[in-house]
Amino acid sequence: MKFLLSLKNNLQSSNFNLSLMKKLLRFAFVMLAALTMNTSFAQTGLTQAVDFTATDTEGHEHNLFDILASGKHVVIDFFFTT
Repeated sequence: MKFLLSLKNNLQSSNFNLSLMKKLLRFAFVMLAALTMNTSFAQTGLTQAVDFTATDTEGHEHNLFDILASGKHVVIDFFFTT
C-alpha cells in the first residue's frame, strides 16, 4: 500500500514538474521572440561603412578600408576598460 501511495505522489509530482517545465519553456520562447523582433532593423540609416582609423592597446593603427580592401572580414567590438 505504501508503494502505491509513493507511486501516486511521484506521478503527481512528476506531472507538476512537467507542467511547470512546459510553462517555463513557453515563457522563455515568448521572451526570446519578443526580444528578437526589433533586432532586424539597423540602428542607423547608413548603408555604407564609414572609414576610420583606430589605435589598439599596443599602439598599432588599423584602418577599416585597408583591412576590407585586403579581402578580410571585420567584426568591430567596442569596449572600454577603467
